[in-house]
Amino acid sequence: MIDHGVALPSYRLHVVPAVVALASPAWQRDVWLDPDQHEDLDHIVHALFDDFCNADDPQPWLGQSLRTEQEVELMARLGTAYGAVQDAVGRRRPGRGIPGRAGVGGRGDGSSRLGPGAGRE
Repeated sequence: MIDHGVALPSYRLHVVPAVVALASPAWQRDVWLDPDQHEDLDHIVHALFDDFCNADDPQPWLGQSLRTEQEVELMARLGTAYGAVQDAVGRRRPGRGIPGRAGVGGRGDGSSRLGPGAGRE
């Protein structure tokens, strides 16, 4: 697969729809609340904070699954906004993986399990 501007275009195929899903309340109602669908908020959080990017620290993903500095900045803002929501509802766990997702990523330090460049030979 060729995607100008990113080394891991298959990762981007997960990041972009996850961002779109967060921006669409109609999608969230129709898909996330349907028990027959695979996608839910947990799936989206994994895509954006663990598997294909790290919205808490998106800079290393520039050129991997993010194309531009603007996308890095917007992803960082998304991470900050998500963290604020988690703080507001008391779900953020300091020193743990994804905000509100203890243990995700397997390291407990907020870093991605896969990381930029993972899976490349």
